[in-house]
Amino acid sequence: MKRHLIFVVLLISITAYAQTADIEKEESDSISQAKLAGETYFEKKGYKGEQFFNKAWMQSDILLSTGKMVLGEKVKYNGLLDELIWANATVNQQFKLDKPMISEFWLKDEKGMTTHFKQITLNKSPSASQQSDFFAEVAVQGKLSLYIQLKISIVDKDNVTIDGILRRQETIRATPLYYLQLSSDNYLQLDKIKLKSFIQLFPTKKKQIDKLMKSNNFKLKTENDLIRLIKLLNDQETLTSPKI
Repeated sequence: MKRHLIFVVLLISITAYAQTADIEKEESDSISQAKLAGETYFEKKGYKGEQFFNKAWMQSDILLSTGKMVLGEKVKYNGLLDELIWANATVNQQFKLDKPMISEFWLKDEKGMTTHFKQITLNKSPSASQQSDFFAEVAVQGKLSLYIQLKISIVDKDNVTIDGILRRQETIRATPLYYLQLSSDNYLQLDKIKLKSFIQLFPTKKKQIDKLMKSNNFKLKTENDLIRLIKLLNDQETLTSPKI
């Protein structure tokens, strides 16, 4: 009788735990969906070129401006619009997420590689045509940080005939912009990946930069070179304030 009573108590406990776990999972899934908001999105097609950073939907973790995380949602980043597009599986609909609610997000590919994006705000735009708030890839974080705006721009417009109808076709291509940040909230735009342009931002460090590149036997020509240089500089003494 005693053994039978113990068995009944254990069975009730296990059942109650399973029900609680199911409820918590349902609440978690519901909360995950409810945290995201935006407007219905319909993709504009007909461009010559790719408008998305990732053509296929990718798993993403999203840090909201409230400080809360939304995990495992499928999204695409549209570099032409600078918008994060969300595939809502519950209603089978795509949404353009409200940008002010997103602080950062991480895209994960099938191999487990992650690309980190952050919304940054320029205190002063370099030009009237340059937006002041945008998503940028976090390439390097440290004493000197590098952010890459994976901007897609319209570079040409042509009249083309499709199925006997004359249409306007826009050609788009990647036109990345590079931003450097020290410990302050100021961002400096690097117009071109050239050693001369980089040194103009840090004129007092010209000798240090030249020596560093010679000792490591590389030139500043590509995006990977820029990332490498900044990582090497972060291993050196703290950089002084750049020339603005």
